[in-house]
Amino acid sequence: MSGLNRPAGLNRTLLGLLGVLVIAGGAFLVLANRGLVPRISATAPIAPGVELPPQWVLIAAAVAAVTIGLMALRWIVAQLVSGPRTYQWRLHEDRTGRTDIVAGSTAEPFAQEVEALPGVTKAKATVGGRRTKPLVSAVVETEPQADLVEIRRRMTADLLPRLRSALDLDELPMAIEFRVTGRTAPRVS
Repeated sequence: MSGLNRPAGLNRTLLGLLGVLVIAGGAFLVLANRGLVPRISATAPIAPGVELPPQWVLIAAAVAAVTIGLMALRWIVAQLVSGPRTYQWRLHEDRTGRTDIVAGSTAEPFAQEVEALPGVTKAKATVGGRRTKPLVSAVVETEPQADLVEIRRRMTADLLPRLRSALDLDELPMAIEFRVTGRTAPRVS
C-alpha cells in the first residue's frame, strides 16, 4: 500500500485492530465459559450484585451506542458513494421546448477516450455538481510503467477541452485519481 492513500491505510488499520479486539474478547469469553481461564469460575456471576447502575450510566451507555451506530452507518454510506453527486442540467429552453441532460452520463465518452491513451488499462469518469459549479471526477487505472504526467497532460490539454466544449461550459475543473495496477493495457497489433 502506498503512502498516497493514507486515509485508506488508517481505515484498514483501525478495522483490523477492531477485528482483532473483538475476536480476542470473544475467545476469552468462550474460554472463561468453559472454565479454562484460571481464577475465573464458569458458574460465577458476570458482575457482582443485582442492582441497576445509576440512571446516568444507562443514559450515557445509550448515547454512546447510538453515536457509534450513527458513525458506523455514516462510514458504510461513505464506502458506497463514489464521485461527486450528479444532477440534471438544463442546456436550453425556449418557447418550443427545452433540452435537459443527466450530467453524470456525459463523461462516458471522455472515459473511453482516456482508456485509449497509452498505458491506461481502465478509466471511469463522472461529471458532477450543478451546471454553475461542475466538476469532472476521473479514476484512471494504469500500468506500472505508464507515464502519469503525460496521461494527465493529454487529459487536460486534449480531452477535457472537448468535453467542456460539448457541455458548453467556460470552466470545467477536474479531479484525477491514478491507480497503478499490475494489469497491462490491451495492445493493437
